Formats: sequence, C-alpha cells, structure tokens
Amino acid sequence: MSDFSTADATPDLPLIHWVDEAHVTREPVPAQTLLGWIDAGHLPAETPAWWDGLDGWTTAIELRAIVAPQAGAAAEPTADAQPTAGDTQPTAGDTQPTSGYTRPTAGDTQPTSGATQPAVPAIDEPDDQPRPAPMTPGSLTERFDDQDLDDTFMELVERSSEIYKESEQATSVDEVFLGGVIAALGDSGYVLIDILTGGSLRNAGATSSTTQVALPFNRHELRFEDPATGARVALVLDHLTPDVGSAKVLGQRARIQLGYGQRVPNFGQVGRALRQEMASTFVVSPEPGRVTFDADLSSGFVYCQVDLLWELDRYVDDSMDVDADLLRKHLAATVHTLRKFLQLRFAG
Repeated sequence: MSDFSTADATPDLPLIHWVDEAHVTREPVPAQTLLGWIDAGHLPAETPAWWDGLDGWTTAIELRAIVAPQAGAAAEPTADAQPTAGDTQPTAGDTQPTSGYTRPTAGDTQPTSGATQPAVPAIDEPDDQPRPAPMTPGSLTERFDDQDLDDTFMELVERSSEIYKESEQATSVDEVFLGGVIAALGDSGYVLIDILTGGSLRNAGATSSTTQVALPFNRHELRFEDPATGARVALVLDHLTPDVGSAKVLGQRARIQLGYGQRVPNFGQVGRALRQEMASTFVVSPEPGRVTFDADLSSGFVYCQVDLLWELDRYVDDSMDVDADLLRKHLAATVHTLRKFLQLRFAG
C-alpha cells in the first residue's frame, strides 16, 4: 500500500493531471502523491503535469516549485509508494494511477463524481515510432573515397563502350563486309550495277505490275558487271547471326550465294533446258558447296552459282576493319571456279 494519503494533502492544493511514460493521461492525484512518486524514482522529473488554472502543460519540476511553498515538505516515499495499474480511482491512503485512461484530445474533459472538471489541454507528444533522420544529398557518397568513385565511373563508361561496340559489330558487320566486297570487285574492274538490302522492295514476279515484297532485314543482294567482257558476278548474303547473343555463341556467320554469269549462244534452248533441270533437282536449301545453274530470262544471262557458309569475323575484325587481301583472294577463288564450270558446261 502507498504511504501517500490524500488526507495528508493540503485541501487548497489542486489535483494534478499527469501523463505516464507510455504517453497516457492518468487519473488526477494530489500534488504530494505525484511528487512522492518522482522522488522515489518511479516517474521521471520531466513528467508532464497540469492543473486547473494553467494555460498549458508544465512539468513536475515546475510543479514542485509552485506547490511546495503551499504544501510544505513532501512526505518521504516508501518502497511500495509507486504508481500501479490495478486501481481505477485513488482512495484515501492508497492513491495510485490507473491504466484505464487514454490520451486526452483538445476539448476532452476529465470525468469526476459530482463536479465538472475543466477541460484538460492536449499535450504535444512524440510519435509512437521514432522517425529516421532525413538523408542529406551527401549521404550517398560520403562513405566512399573520391578517387575510388571517379575510377568506378570510368569503368562503367568503358564497359558501356565495350557493350555498344559488341552490339554495333553484331548488327553492322554484314554491311562492313559488303563494303569490302564492293571494294575488292571494284579494284578488279567490276562495276556495281544493282543492289538490294534488308527492307528494300522488289517485285514478286516477272512483270512490273506484280506485288512488291520487302527483302528480309538480314539479306543483301548485289550484282556486278565487267564492262570489258560483259560477265557478271551476283552475290546474295544472308546474315545468320544478326544479334549479340547468337554472335557470341556461334560467331559472325553468313550464307553466301555467289554466282558467275555470261551470255551464251542459243540462250532460248539453254534456258528451257535449265528450267527443266532445275524443276527435277529443285532443293529448298542447297547444301554448302553444291553448284547449280540458272538462267535469267530478263537479261539473257546464264549463271553458275554455289552456296557457301562464311565466317564474317574472318574478314572484319573487332575494330570493324576489313582484311581486304583475304577477302579478295576468297572472292577470286570462287569466281574463278564458277567461270570454269560455266565454260565447260556451255563451251562453244
């Protein structure tokens, strides 16, 4: 039982409204009782307190300075003189706070038995959960060394450049290769007379009134002519690895169809024979190295052609430079062989 009795309190002293450490406004008690709890160490000296007549909340420290001259020395607390949560109302000889009350708000009044209590002012209380201090703009970088951050940024830029070059090479190596082909045949006296690249429109039939279709984005068709002899070289390139992923796994690969064409005597008879031959031996996707013959009815040329698989990165390096000598040699070897086949087949 508490040693603080409301009977010991000076009748002129008001009852003190106070707030516990859980920020709950408790049942008002005599000033001596509240001060006794504080002196015994059960409540902090900064315990919020209020009584009728004050404009706002104060602390028990100020309460002691105001009330002590009226009440005299406070009673000495005993070991069991501490606030508990068991009682609901203070009684003579056993005045303790209760736990059944909630924090008051502005305009709330404290209920009493038989008398109207003045409105208890609201107290500014902290949030239940402490808020972290806001981060300042420098907080992101302050834990790192300046030079280390500079070096890391340069590494990111360099790696981005490497990735960009990989993508650029994967999507553009076929175009660079074609530039090398044009240069190699141009140096040998051939003139580029026709070119279709990915997305270009071409006629789907033999007449100009037929529907036009777009060339696949990874296909290129070129045709050259030797002004001195009238011979022609036709090249069709299908880029088989036009993206970074497939290029990394397989390398830069392309299907090359290279043809050598000449005008031949009795083209009408030869053309009909070739059409019958192609109808009987037609294959959708010729195997690499298979030599075939074809007649271009619109120009009167007969072509000997072969399908090959070439590794474009043998001719175009990581810096997008073309090995012109190697490319010229491979083109020369193919054209030379096709010319032999064509002349042997249609000699005279």
